[in-house]
Amino acid sequence: MQAALVDARMIIFLGFGFQATNIDLLQGGSRKSSADVLGTIKGIHQQNDAVIKERIKTNLRLAGDTVELLDMTASSLLRDLRRRILISVE
Repeated sequence: MQAALVDARMIIFLGFGFQATNIDLLQGGSRKSSADVLGTIKGIHQQNDAVIKERIKTNLRLAGDTVELLDMTASSLLRDLRRRILISVE
């Protein structure tokens, strides 16, 4: 799983919940990742965004500000951002 996370161009979290224990399972190993990260945070208060983003960024060893959390359902994200997702993984 670590290799897949580090080598990914884009990582998408759908309905993940972002519990600290779950986020901490996402370890990218010693290599940095350059993946763009999208996540749905439907029902999670905006005041939690910065903490969640920082934990993801740290655990995946992301270079830059590439984590975007969106107040959308999973189906909305996949439908509305389909072009962006497809272009990112080409």
